Amino acid sequence: MLFRLLTIIVLPIALALPASAQKLTEQDARTVFEKVIAAYDKAYRDYDPAEIAANYAEDAIRLNPAGPVRGRAAVEKWYADLLGSKSWAEDPIKTDQVKVISDDVILATGSWSGTWKDAKGTTPMNGFYSLALVRENGTWTIGMSTVNVTPHN
Repeated sequence: MLFRLLTIIVLPIALALPASAQKLTEQDARTVFEKVIAAYDKAYRDYDPAEIAANYAEDAIRLNPAGPVRGRAAVEKWYADLLGSKSWAEDPIKTDQVKVISDDVILATGSWSGTWKDAKGTTPMNGFYSLALVRENGTWTIGMSTVNVTPHN
């Protein structure tokens, strides 16, 4: 009896999930992603940590090689520390894949590169990223970002 009741409740929900994921097409997701990244890149070029952080969800997580940064305010502080010396020049990021998870979640992967300048000279750096974009109240933001650094020999 309990199994039948659970089947009656769970089955319609399970069947509805794939249908809702198909409303947002891969091309739509790529367009959304490109808009969010364009805003992020502009804020980065303007050395504006608050504007960069505005692209993140309030409860976002940014996972860096040094560890996680939790929340929009912490993301803003992290970028303020990074950009304070204006010694980092980031190239526009490259996107490899954009995938629709649901109407409100998009995943993307790609690569990044740039140049770090300090008293010792310039050091090219690059790595890979993954992003989870989430839509809340009609607005797309970065819910989670993961970044690594590729070692140079």
